[in-house]
Amino acid sequence: MKHFKLYKTLQLILYLVLTVVALLTVLTNAEIYRMVSNNTRITILCAILWLYFLLSYIFMFLDFTFHATFKKDYHDLGYAVHSDPLAGIANRYSCDSLIEKYKGKTLPSNLGCIMLELTNLDETNKLYDRAQGDILIKSFSNILKLSSVDLCFVGRNDGNKYLAIFENSSESHMDIFTERVESKIKQYNSDSSHHAIAYRLGSSFSGSDDAESINGLISLANARLSE
Repeated sequence: MKHFKLYKTLQLILYLVLTVVALLTVLTNAEIYRMVSNNTRITILCAILWLYFLLSYIFMFLDFTFHATFKKDYHDLGYAVHSDPLAGIANRYSCDSLIEKYKGKTLPSNLGCIMLELTNLDETNKLYDRAQGDILIKSFSNILKLSSVDLCFVGRNDGNKYLAIFENSSESHMDIFTERVESKIKQYNSDSSHHAIAYRLGSSFSGSDDAESINGLISLANARLSE
């Protein structure tokens, strides 16, 4: 895409230079000007050339427009594929893509995982309605997104479960994340105008836990949810 834009920009500059040179040549040279104005065939030829330049400008403009539209559509498609429309954070596809990165490989010693579960989602849906449950999902997801800044990847893995992956990290970074989440949840729950968030989490770290694969690391964190 970068090469396409560069090519079209150079093409546009070249056409502008040629157009200016041709125009100045006709206007500043009296003999050429008389030939163009007095000879019908030359006049027609010049008109065809000017029309060609004009159409070239139009087509180049359309190319730039289509290119910009394509980039926007491509960005929107990428966002739609990788983002959970309800939660507003990374979706299951994004989680799987990150997990795939470590499949079949020896885990580095600085890889961490935290599984989080929104434990009162089903209860909220049953006692109230699905709309209230959606509010819980959005609010909890936003808290996780804010808590993950400069620390980790976080995504909605499935239903009421979320996955946080810490790459090139440490257990202290995982502690910072959990402290941020706890603090923001307490602040959120202190407002009685909406339903409180109840959650639990489980964590694992490759440097200190016996996990031979990324799936093992995630399974260990998931098992610790019930502890």
